[in-house]
Amino acid sequence: MRFIRTFILSILVFSSVMVTGQEVDWYINNALEVSYLSQPSLEWKVMRQHISRTSNIQHIYFRQLFDGVPIRGTESSLHISSSGNVLSESIQFVTDISELKTKKQWGVITPHDALETVITVLGYHPTNKFQLMEAFDQKENRAVFNKAGVSERNIPVVMVYVQHNNQSYSLVWEVTILELDYQRLMTYQ
Repeated sequence: MRFIRTFILSILVFSSVMVTGQEVDWYINNALEVSYLSQPSLEWKVMRQHISRTSNIQHIYFRQLFDGVPIRGTESSLHISSSGNVLSESIQFVTDISELKTKKQWGVITPHDALETVITVLGYHPTNKFQLMEAFDQKENRAVFNKAGVSERNIPVVMVYVQHNNQSYSLVWEVTILELDYQRLMTYQ
């Protein structure tokens, strides 16, 4: 009886092996090729992935990047069966990235200046000076500041591209504040 339980447990463990690394890249590249996206459009970052315990389907969620910066609204997904078949996909990538300018072309303000601007415009009154808790990370395009008496948790300031109604893009800083009364988690650009 113990042998049967061990055997069944082994099957369960090995039947939910996650597609990783180069295999994920391969699946995403194939999905993007099918969507007729050009090479300059093919920069992405996997945001999260997991295997469902009930269906044994692997879910991969990723976002398009340009010049290493995330593009809001390009959140995409792939759903892969345990046998490796793509069950569904949703690709939301920008097909024409010629409108996007690189970070160097924008003359970007600092994360601290972006935070101070948001705080001033919203009329918040910090009880402490903003201090850098995590220095600007070039790979993640973000910095994290202390609560300074305006947020219940440290304040991330993240560089992203956002799309406007006229289909143009801007490089902005997103500032996320959890208000002191825990009523609202606000993200400002």
